[in-house]
Order: sequence, then C-alpha cells, then structure tokens
Amino acid sequence: MYEWSDLGRGRALAVVSGRDPREHRWGMFSRDQAPAPLVGAGTFMWFASREEAAAFVGERVPDMLLDPAEPDYARLQSATREIADTFAREEVAAADAAVQLTAVWMGAASFEWLGDLDDLLTGSGPFPTRLRADFFARERDADQEGPVGEADAEDFLAFVRRTT
Repeated sequence: MYEWSDLGRGRALAVVSGRDPREHRWGMFSRDQAPAPLVGAGTFMWFASREEAAAFVGERVPDMLLDPAEPDYARLQSATREIADTFAREEVAAADAAVQLTAVWMGAASFEWLGDLDDLLTGSGPFPTRLRADFFARERDADQEGPVGEADAEDFLAFVRRTT
C-alpha cells in the first residue's frame, strides 16, 4: 500500500506531484489534451520506485482521466493495467510505456515522459532534451540541451517544480 492508495484522485495527485524528485527518483510527466493551438496543463509526478510508478499508473490513472460510469472505462482500465504490469516487470522500457499509455488515452491525456531522475538530467529522449534546453535558455541564457551537471542540478529541479 502506498501513501496515495486510499486517497481521492485530487489528493493522490497532489501527493505524487508534490514529492521531491531527489527522494522519489522515478517520475512521469503527463499533460491534459487541449484543442490546437492550446496546450493542456502538465504535471510531474514522483515515485520511490519503478514499481510504485507502475502501481500508480495501473490503479489511479484510469480514475483520474475517465469517470467509471463511462462506457469505455473497463476497456481503458484493462489496457492501462496491462501496460503498467509490463512496465513493472521491466518487459517494456519506460519511454515505450509512456508511448503506449498515450495511445490508449489519446484525446484525454498524453504521457510525455516516464523514467528516473537520471534520465531527466542526462537522457537523450525528446522530453528530457527539450526540458533541459528550455531550462538552459530561460535560466542560463545559454543555447544548450546537454546533461545537467551537479552545479546546475538544484536550479534545474527548481525549474522542473515551476514547470508544472
């Protein structure tokens, strides 16, 4: 059982989005869908382990995105749990799980990143690279997208907290 297990959806989201990524090193960034040219609100969520991230996806994401009374709820819940289970068993990479979740929830949410903090700081995927480039441009007035070093890590994490 996790800290968020028995909480309502809003409170559960507040718990995982308010965590310190230095202590809860597995993260996910999801964004609500909005009609073009608008961009939906985005949220970072942080977890103590890959297993906790997978549990949150399987147990809470369906309820956060769709009313259980909706006709597609059971199908979407099942598909989400299957992705979460394969992710927990390490049968699918974090980035691939995020792509699969986005495909399942197309129109309701996009899952732009799923991984550990090291991936966010140094990974070569599109989301970490774009986030670092934005950080360096806004906070350091630099045209850089490479890894965040120790000297910049604290400021980068503060930037990440403000991004949501």
